[in-house]
Amino acid sequence: MNLKLDHINLTVNDFNESALWYKKVFDFDLLEIGETYDARKWGIVGKNDIMICMTELGKSSKSPEWPSPKSPSSEGPSMNHFGLRVAERELWEQTLKVNALKLYYGGINEYPHSVSWYVKDPNGHTIEVSYTEKNQMEFPPLDRDLAKTVGAGKDIKVG
Repeated sequence: MNLKLDHINLTVNDFNESALWYKKVFDFDLLEIGETYDARKWGIVGKNDIMICMTELGKSSKSPEWPSPKSPSSEGPSMNHFGLRVAERELWEQTLKVNALKLYYGGINEYPHSVSWYVKDPNGHTIEVSYTEKNQMEFPPLDRDLAKTVGAGKDIKVG
């Protein structure tokens, strides 16, 4: 099966503010806009193959299906962050400065195969922005015995 991530869906406090922030910081275009059944604004922003769908929380909406990003529901798992990869490190570092973006988790994070910066959008969603010198992330082969422990002894396919 050939899969590709289609989109990420975020709940936001103010759709217009969020759409403008993603335009300013990542040059995302507004691709679609509408209203939900209860008159909350929603839309999709994106660039190339990346799409982020955003739905406004709404002042009167108390539905547990639409928790506030600043006050996530305590029930069950939640998203920690999502990641975007940039092709030009210098351009991203310039974007950080021009927009005076605050960095989290100690600033620039060096990993074995990449470097990352963590920023937050106006709603508090954490975004990991990564850079690698290669067009595609490459990882060394995973130890097969270690991989078997992930599936509780079941043989899982190791890439």
